[in-house]
Amino acid sequence: MLPFGDGMTRPKLVDMTPPQYTREAREANVKGLFLAKCVITVSGSLQNCRVVKGLPHMDQAVLSALARWRYSPVIYQGKPVAVDYVIQVRLAGP
Repeated sequence: MLPFGDGMTRPKLVDMTPPQYTREAREANVKGLFLAKCVITVSGSLQNCRVVKGLPHMDQAVLSALARWRYSPVIYQGKPVAVDYVIQVRLAGP
């Protein structure tokens, strides 16, 4: 697994399920930018996601949604590679 860097193609989101708001997050009208660092595998799935910048009552809900997201694989020197990548999830409110 490599850190994302120069000479690599940027991954493109190909399939995503939006996070489901928790009751507490809906009541608090939570919105903002959530950041997670994940490994994008050679098949484009996300693994080992961890919260970099969370949002109240939404960390587990977003991590659960990210487990189902798919990206185009990152290509480096002509081959797909697994990379550590920061994923941004913008929550606009319930």
